[in-house]
Parts: sequence; C-alpha cells; structure tokens
Amino acid sequence: MLYVIAGIVFLDMFAQFPVMSPFAQSLGASSVMIGIVMGSYSFTNLFGNIMAGKWIDRHGARNILVIGMIVTSIIFMCYTFVHTPAQLVLVRLAHGLSSGLLAPGIFTLLANIRRSKQRSFGHGKNMALSGAAIGITAVVGPAFSGVMMGIFHIQAVFVSVSFILLLGGLYIGVITRHVDVEKKSETGAKTESTITRLLQVINRRTIQSYIGAFSLMVVMGVLTYMLPLKVLQLSFADMNTGLLLSTFGVVAVLVFLLPTNRLFDRLNLDLSMLLGFSLLAVSIWLLSVCSGIVWMYISMSIYGLGFAVIFPSISRNLIEHVSDDYRGQAFGIFYGVFSVGVVVGSVVIGLIASHADDGFRFAAMFLTIVAPTIFIMGKRDVLRIRFVNR
Repeated sequence: MLYVIAGIVFLDMFAQFPVMSPFAQSLGASSVMIGIVMGSYSFTNLFGNIMAGKWIDRHGARNILVIGMIVTSIIFMCYTFVHTPAQLVLVRLAHGLSSGLLAPGIFTLLANIRRSKQRSFGHGKNMALSGAAIGITAVVGPAFSGVMMGIFHIQAVFVSVSFILLLGGLYIGVITRHVDVEKKSETGAKTESTITRLLQVINRRTIQSYIGAFSLMVVMGVLTYMLPLKVLQLSFADMNTGLLLSTFGVVAVLVFLLPTNRLFDRLNLDLSMLLGFSLLAVSIWLLSVCSGIVWMYISMSIYGLGFAVIFPSISRNLIEHVSDDYRGQAFGIFYGVFSVGVVVGSVVIGLIASHADDGFRFAAMFLTIVAPTIFIMGKRDVLRIRFVNR
C-alpha cells in the first residue's frame, strides 16, 4: 500500500499539469501571469522539500506525510474558491509549500523499511517499485484530469484529487500507526544546528546522487520544452508529443515492474549510473539527428530505459550512504534538487537554443560530461579505501 500512496503523492503534481494553464487563462490571466502561476508552485515547493527533511528527522516521516497530505488536500479544495489570477498565485504558493512535504515523506518511509521475513529484497528493488508507481501516475494522472475536465468541469479535478489525497493521508495516519515502517532519530539530531545536520548528509556519495538528480531533471526540462517543437517542426500530428512521452514512461515502468528490477540490488552503483546517463545521452543525441517518427519512438524507448536505470541507482546510493537519523534531510535536499533541475533546464535551454535540434545537442553534450564525472566520483572512493587498507 505504500507504493499506492507514492502514486497518490505524485498524483498531486501530475494531475495539475493539464489544467493549471487553462484554469489561469479562464480567470483572465495574461501570458506573464500564467508563467508566474506555474512558477510559484515550484518556487515554494523547493522550500517545502528542504523544511520537510528537517521535520521528518525530528518527528518521523509518517507524521509529516500525514500532515502534508491532509493540508495539501485542503489547499487543493481551495482552488474551487479562486476567482482572480492573484488569488490563484496565493493558492499556488501555499500548494507548493505543502506539497513539498510529500515526496521526502513517502520516500523516507520507503527507504526505512528494512529487510524482514516479509521483505526479501533491498533498497534497489524498493526504489524501482516506487519508481514504477510514479511512472504509472505520470501516465494516468494527466489522462485522469483530462477526462474529468471533459466530462464534468475543471472544478471536478480539484475536488476529486483533494478527496484522494485526504483518503491517502487518513490511511497512513490510521491504518499504519501500529506498523513498524520507520525509524525516528534517536540521537542528538533534534538539537543539532542546520549546518551540522547538512554536514551529516553531504559527502562524495550523496553529492553523486544530487548531481545525478539535478542532471536527470535538467534533461527532462529540455525534453519537455523541445520535444513539442521538434514534433511541430517535422509537421507530425500534435498527439505524437504525448505518445512519445508515454513511450518513455511505459518502458521505464516495465523495467521497474518486470523481474529486471532484481538487478537494481546487484548492479554496481557507479557502473549503473554511468550506463543510465550514457543511455540518456544516446537517446537525446538520436532525437537531435533523426527526422523520422519511428526513430523518435526508438530514441524515447532508449530514454525510458536510461531513466529506469538511473532513478533506482541514485536513490539507492543516497540511502546507503546516509544514516537513518538524517535520511529525511537527505531526501529533502534530493527532491529540492529535482525542482531546481527542471527549472534550470527549461530556462537555460530557452535562452541558448531556438531550434529543437540545438537544444537536444546541448543536452547530449551535458550528459556526455555528467556520465563520466559521476562514475569517477564513485571510483575515487574505491581507490581511497583500497589505499588505506594496504
């Protein structure tokens, strides 16, 4: 059920994608104001991620997740009372802040599940299954919003998602209160300063994961910005943009759910991250040179495979190199880096590239630098340990 909750947590994000711009436009928002409406959520979401980490380590992931889901449910309902663009911005700011508690909360819960009689797999497969839940939500969430908006009204999206979040929060708070799925801090972490706590989660291995998360989302920002332009420039049907993105999602989910997910506990972390980012580089490079729709679908399939290798690897790397007492802080920074990466990718590529192929080439070169850099960071740890042992 925790994987279901992970899907519900990300439904909060994916369900709003298709409706927020039209909703802002229906309120009379200008193009500039629509941009502010969309960006305000990401801005406060970053602060929510960071604050969530500190609170999770102090009060437990379950408690913060329950509070976050219930508060976010209430805020989602507040969209139904919005009548002006200014009011929408205020609700978006509050929504981003409360939503920032959710991802660190659920992933800290999942990360703290230990091997037991009921659990025969480790953190790699654990993160792969949670990635599958997110991938399924990424496909279902926008479709759900579109159907609800088409059959009923845009307000129905807000009411239904609010109700789902509330049920999820109540489930975590009531049904699992006697289940041993987390470990709160039992050290002096509650009284440590912010700087001291940060030093506990910043090391070469966690920086590896943070660079990986940032790079993954930078490329995702480039992809979501440039892929529709590529489809338009080649005069393909508009629906191909959605189908291409769905192809990447479906491939990633299949890798997460099939027996291949057992590999994520066995693969060398450094090699798997190198492989994943290399696959992304190949896929993005193919997008920059191909002119046929079949090759675009092939490139997006490779992208999905690369994503499926990277996400469990960087998550497992983070889990294995941060103690339980500071895991909430580590995941808070992790998802804060995710938010920054998407924004940086979209903004930077918009400034330096006006053509889709140029944008993809930039992303491919970026990944070509990132892949060996992350690999070398990990191997330096291995070399240092061997030298000390000798």
